[in-house]
Amino acid sequence: MLGVEENNPYLRLYDTMGKRRTPLSVGADGPSLLMYDGSGNERAGWFLTPDGSSLQMYGADEKVRFSLGEMPDGTASLSLFDAHEKSRAGLVLLNDGRPSFQLLDENEKPIWTAPPGLAVTPSNTTNQ
Repeated sequence: MLGVEENNPYLRLYDTMGKRRTPLSVGADGPSLLMYDGSGNERAGWFLTPDGSSLQMYGADEKVRFSLGEMPDGTASLSLFDAHEKSRAGLVLLNDGRPSFQLLDENEKPIWTAPPGLAVTPSNTTNQ
């Protein structure tokens, strides 16, 4: 189905049972592509905004569990989230090539960082 909603064009693909499975839309911030499972739950999303791009995977509860992103400065990040959508682990590759890996507590505070002293928390990589 092709359409326009609030001045944003979209394409929605449905399965043989008539369930929405893959909407593609272009909003003011950029395009997004979502994927839904057979139960209608959002399970994956790809977002491109002026602030960067991200690929996100969601659990059956539609909460973000995994995010892979790229920021405008070229920094790449991989974030893993707990059941409460709190960032708990992150791998960042800065645009100058330096890597950083962090483990975070339930309040998203670093509990371990490698290399020591290079603390870059990728908790702001979700596009919800």
